Amino acid sequence: MTTQYFDRQIKNNPTKRHGSKYQAKWIFLTIGVACIITYSFVLAAQNHFAALELGYKSEELKRQRDKLELEQRKLTLEMERKLSPQRLDTKAQEQGLSLPVAKPTKEETQKTSD
Repeated sequence: MTTQYFDRQIKNNPTKRHGSKYQAKWIFLTIGVACIITYSFVLAAQNHFAALELGYKSEELKRQRDKLELEQRKLTLEMERKLSPQRLDTKAQEQGLSLPVAKPTKEETQKTSD
């Protein structure tokens, strides 16, 4: 069917490309530079995400530290309350002090003598 419209055969000759001898070098150089830039972006992103992760861990540890410090303060205060009267009594006895005794007032002594 194609012969019906074209009587003679057309021969397509291959086109000769006249490339520069530096063309391949420039292509490889461009690809190399693009790979280096891409790799540097990947490393920068990796470092950025690692820094974010460390920041989140640091904040979590700070919150945990604050919670533990608050608990320690509560426990220390509770311990101080429980030990305070005993400690005061022993320190007073070591210094030769004793519990105060109520002495009768002058009015009470006069009433009892009458």
